Amino acid sequence: MSLSICTGCLARLCITQRAPSIPSRTFSTTNPQAGSPTSRKIKSTKAPYRSSLTFNRSRRPRVVPKLPMIGERKALRKRIVISNTNALEVQGLQDLNVKNMVDETQIGQMLALNEELLDHLRDVRAFKPTQNWNMFRKPSTLMRRESVELGRAILDVSAGRAEERPRTVRRIIAGERGTGKSLMLLQAMSMAFLNDWVVINVPEGQEYTIAHSAYAPMSINSERQLSPDQTAQTASKQSQGSQEMIYSQPTLTAELLQRISKSNENVLKRIPLAHEYKFGDYEPKNLYSLAVVGVEETSLSWKVWQTLWEELTSPSERRRPPVLVAIDGIDHWMTLSKYRSADYKPIHAHQLAPIRHFVEVLFNQNGAGQLANGGIVLAATTGSNAPSVPAFELLMKQLDARTRGLKMGDDGFPMPQPYKTVDQRVLNLLEGSAELNVQGLKGLEKDVEARGLLEYFARSGVFREVVSERTVAEKWSLAGGGVIGELARFGSRLRV
Repeated sequence: MSLSICTGCLARLCITQRAPSIPSRTFSTTNPQAGSPTSRKIKSTKAPYRSSLTFNRSRRPRVVPKLPMIGERKALRKRIVISNTNALEVQGLQDLNVKNMVDETQIGQMLALNEELLDHLRDVRAFKPTQNWNMFRKPSTLMRRESVELGRAILDVSAGRAEERPRTVRRIIAGERGTGKSLMLLQAMSMAFLNDWVVINVPEGQEYTIAHSAYAPMSINSERQLSPDQTAQTASKQSQGSQEMIYSQPTLTAELLQRISKSNENVLKRIPLAHEYKFGDYEPKNLYSLAVVGVEETSLSWKVWQTLWEELTSPSERRRPPVLVAIDGIDHWMTLSKYRSADYKPIHAHQLAPIRHFVEVLFNQNGAGQLANGGIVLAATTGSNAPSVPAFELLMKQLDARTRGLKMGDDGFPMPQPYKTVDQRVLNLLEGSAELNVQGLKGLEKDVEARGLLEYFARSGVFREVVSERTVAEKWSLAGGGVIGELARFGSRLRV
């Protein structure tokens, strides 16, 4: 039988000496475990020799928000919207004028402010952000009994000026928070603009005391700014017991002149100067150009203000218009300010020249309150951020007692406590202020004034309830007896 392979292949066949072993697992009683994973080479975090270790991580680019422009935040914070096109238009709403501002039949009615009057009030900063003007179609104001009395006082001063019997009215408006003190000042300014008066307004008294503006020492006699060497010499004299230093506020004085020139432009342009003045290269011809000089040249603002005040209040052959001075937040002017002297001692508010001037005009100190052409000086206290000034609180009680007919020494007349230290600067203001009265503002009358305000809210579309006797009584009671600020808050809540 023949083979299937040849003999040559058999000859080349290589037979191994050892048989291949079959792979098998050895016998063991130990539990089987998973093998270790494949080891990877771990990079060392140690920095190489003479080199630094950097941490490179890919990140998304940081989005930096665009910063607002200079003054944009402040403008947004102080922005006041005085109209709302979405509100309903109240039909039959009358405008405030010279006739109806003294009409008793208008008590409890809302009177609108026309466009020309709004421009003047904006320029003089009469509006406040907390007065809810943005809820109504047209700015309007409630005629209260005190508003009619104020309108009559303005007409009496105008009549006295025409008859060459100048009269000056001085009044401090006091009351709780939300009783409408700032609104009363706004109504006084509106009536003064309607009668072509010169309106001077200080919208925030605390702006003059919080040390947010420039100030400089002045000479007591000439009231001019001093150099640093002269300031140190004067400070050393004060420490030896001489008179106190007076400080000017040029920036705030320039802002005051700007408000006066903008809001009273038409009146000031018609009044020529009684004397010739020259401020550097400026030679003003009328009161308006005089005020503009102080606005453009801040260093001359205080001197320009003194000249403007003298022109408005001194007797002249040509008649000058009466002056209305409105000050809001006078509480801040009766204590120490945030400014510091050269010795780093607190400066009293009465050492600041603008505050000193207006306080003397209000309290008729040193003959500064004599208005030869007549006028009204109004000051309002603040209830929102009023500082604690015990001396001013005592002074207000004394003025209120004197308004009620009491005299110093009578039973019931407030006197300082014998073992308490009070600010004599403030208490000494009582002397010479015989014409100064205190007008206390309280809540609205329930049947007339409060009802008229709620009816106006309902006609404007912001009050969704039926104005009935029960509703008026409910809101009047919840508002603390007709406090106008609280009443507006309750009345403006929408009912869906």
